[in-house]
Amino acid sequence: MFLAILLTLACSFLVQCATIILAGRWLRAKEEELRAELGDMLHSLVTPPDEKTPAPLAQYADVIATLLAARFVQQVKTMLAGTASGESRAETGMVVAESMAGLPPVLGVLAQMLPKNLQKKLLSNPQMVGALGSAFGAGRGNNHTESHTDNGTLQERMRRQG
Repeated sequence: MFLAILLTLACSFLVQCATIILAGRWLRAKEEELRAELGDMLHSLVTPPDEKTPAPLAQYADVIATLLAARFVQQVKTMLAGTASGESRAETGMVVAESMAGLPPVLGVLAQMLPKNLQKKLLSNPQMVGALGSAFGAGRGNNHTESHTDNGTLQERMRRQG
């Protein structure tokens, strides 16, 4: 009986050793198979299918470059639009100051206190600026025609900005 147990243990040990050896060989074969597949996939990615068609990797690179260029152009446009907006705001402030220069000081200060949208409406209509100036006693004589001419150029500026 002892011999049967010993023989059973020896057979079990040999089966386990054979299993480990066979599993190792199977794993090595699978590894070689996967490496060959990966090499074939990389080769097909880099080599073109025919002479007229570029390689898939080149096509992917072209798509990525196009997307990156589009994003870059978008960023530059946004940056330039922000710069132009700042310049436009500064010019609008100068235009407001120029148009209010011919008015009495009290009216100029009051006009600066108006909300921006009302200032723009006031500046878009030069007759209103002239009417306000004449209502407060400014713009009589030669100054009135100069003020009207200045407002005409002001109106042209506002059209260009708008």
